Amino acid sequence: AAVLDGHELLLGCADGTIRRHPMGTTKQMPPSLTAPASDIRHTDVADVLITGPGSIQSMALSPDRRFVAIGTSQGGVLLYQRDTGELLRELKNERSSAAVRAVSFSANGAMLAHTGEDQFVRVHDIATGAERLSQPIGIGWTVTFLPGDERIACGGGFEGIRIFDVTTGTRQKLNGKGTNSLHVSTNRKWLASAHDNGQIQIADTGSGGPPRTISGHRGGVESAVFCSDNDTIISASSKGVVQFTDIESGTVFGRIALPEFSLDPGRTCISIQCTKEILMVITAHDSSEFCDLYTWPLGRSAESYLP
Repeated sequence: AAVLDGHELLLGCADGTIRRHPMGTTKQMPPSLTAPASDIRHTDVADVLITGPGSIQSMALSPDRRFVAIGTSQGGVLLYQRDTGELLRELKNERSSAAVRAVSFSANGAMLAHTGEDQFVRVHDIATGAERLSQPIGIGWTVTFLPGDERIACGGGFEGIRIFDVTTGTRQKLNGKGTNSLHVSTNRKWLASAHDNGQIQIADTGSGGPPRTISGHRGGVESAVFCSDNDTIISASSKGVVQFTDIESGTVFGRIALPEFSLDPGRTCISIQCTKEILMVITAHDSSEFCDLYTWPLGRSAESYLP
């Protein structure tokens, strides 16, 4: 697991540690997107921020950047003070010891949602630890709060995207088979979902109307995120292709092919993140506990992303 925090990277590792790695600035990165700026290995990162009890499966940073939440392989969600590493609270359902695959803070920082291999999605109050929502969904891979923090969206290896009202538990379903990631735009208007069928869907978070579909990938789409301008979707496929798509027209205006994928059929993209300046892609291998992390500078003209 990894989180970009400005020019610092937080890495959640299999040994239970969270490690800090300075990213520098985009001026220190190479001018071409055809080559990654860095390939960070676990052994290169020595600054341990937090030491937890088990392998870290997921991680999220609170909106005010004061807290870090981690989902472990043992079923617990741990809340830490970001700067001191102090454990503040453990949010755990005693009936479950299955891995937590996704964690997400509400925009107001008051709630935390999580889902995973116990086949439930849950929402906890951070201040009290009280469970506010618990709903069966199947194996969950991704979860996020929607604008207003009154609803959550979750996806996984089941049919459709499930949307729940946090207070009432009322459920709504959107189409989409095999949902690998969910991401809300910075203007809070759009929800992007990445799917196993090679498509990206963009839904209006307010109207609830039918989503728009973006294609162009061969193989499943593992992750899709909005750029900070909300005009571009950056997505990564199981085939190791990072794609840049104009949301309004649906035009693909750039691609990056990660070279390892042509030589290594067991490799897959795990996730993609971006800030105003940095694009980050994490890849892993089916038979290895190690992940590779690549970063590129953003903020260039559209022509810079052309293959």
